[in-house]
Amino acid sequence: MPTINKNNPKRTPIPVVPRTMQITNPDGTVTRSGMLLLEQLQELGGEDLEEATFVLYDTAVADNVTNLLPVQRGGTAVAADICPKDDVAADFTFDILITRAGEDFATHRDSIFGTDKLTVPAGTDAGTVITQEVFVSDPFVLEVDDVLSSDILDSDGTGVYTIVLRWTP
Repeated sequence: MPTINKNNPKRTPIPVVPRTMQITNPDGTVTRSGMLLLEQLQELGGEDLEEATFVLYDTAVADNVTNLLPVQRGGTAVAADICPKDDVAADFTFDILITRAGEDFATHRDSIFGTDKLTVPAGTDAGTVITQEVFVSDPFVLEVDDVLSSDILDSDGTGVYTIVLRWTP
């Protein structure tokens, strides 16, 4: 097992390398120690995820409430998380909508969730993460140049919420 660097806050340990370790030979080829280090670092690679983050400060019920987020790298939806900054007094329901690349934004905004929207129930404590893993289709695929937007469907107009949509490329 590699030595764990106690100054590394990441969940996955990064091997500690002695300062004097040579990773290349004088002729430019990789040493055996260098090769082992590179193999360890490759094994430490985490899951590759894309994210779209929406931060809501004005939480009154309304359509198209956040910035528009173009999809830069397509993939398959994994989950959407919502987290309130304050204790929640009344149900808060949020929807992420997608306009497919080449479609008219004004007439083609479709929910990525279908009927089960992203909802934070009244009584939820501040800092509680609620995860939605059910999408309108399985798998739900995002394509390059699709545009994400959002609506607030139910709210008492108070609170601050952060929503993160994650997908694998």
